[in-house]
Amino acid sequence: MPEKLIAFGDVHLNWQAARVILDHARKEEVNKALTLGDEGYKIYPFGTGEQEEYDKLYHEIRTFRNEKPKRILICIKGDKTVTVPPDLFVNFVGFDDQGKNIGSVIFHEDNIIAGHSGKWILEEHEELIKDYQGYEPLIVFHGHSHSMGVLPTYKWLQDDEKVHWLPNSEEVYNLEPRNVYWVNPGGNFMRGPDGTHYANFSIYDPEQQIVTLRTIVFDQNKISPSK
Repeated sequence: MPEKLIAFGDVHLNWQAARVILDHARKEEVNKALTLGDEGYKIYPFGTGEQEEYDKLYHEIRTFRNEKPKRILICIKGDKTVTVPPDLFVNFVGFDDQGKNIGSVIFHEDNIIAGHSGKWILEEHEELIKDYQGYEPLIVFHGHSHSMGVLPTYKWLQDDEKVHWLPNSEEVYNLEPRNVYWVNPGGNFMRGPDGTHYANFSIYDPEQQIVTLRTIVFDQNKISPSK
């Protein structure tokens, strides 16, 4: 039976958001995780860019991977993915365990395509996406634009169109066969005007053919690193 998949990206050193997201996966017993790039690299208002923060972030990802033998971790390189620990390179699409590029950085398996940038995905899979007629829906996960949403085609949303978090916490999309869905789980470095912190992600349930976008509000100061 196909497994549920949790997807998130554009953490930009907000290791606390990664912790919140992966704890949700644990709670929901989701054992397959997909990161969509730009895990590291400081961007306001989170992080100082010190190595300690990179270590904390990758520690969260590594801990989730190693907790259970059946866990599956798939990592996508972003344009700002940096300082990846050697032991995690084996999980990055298109790289060997030494960090050497060995192929495409776009993930494609069954009815799932994933990459950091929608443009990168189209450069490699435009014909497949344009002419898709498969029985299952085609799910295209991407990040980079930091805007949450599920769209029938790729679009770089303008500032006034962007969704930085979900006010109602959750949006559920029922997927139809032969349709294409561009899923952006959103960025994880934004905060509201009152200082509220948000963790954004998506869960794909292949058995029910549902994609759920979720936002979890959290207090950054109350999140401790995984042990």
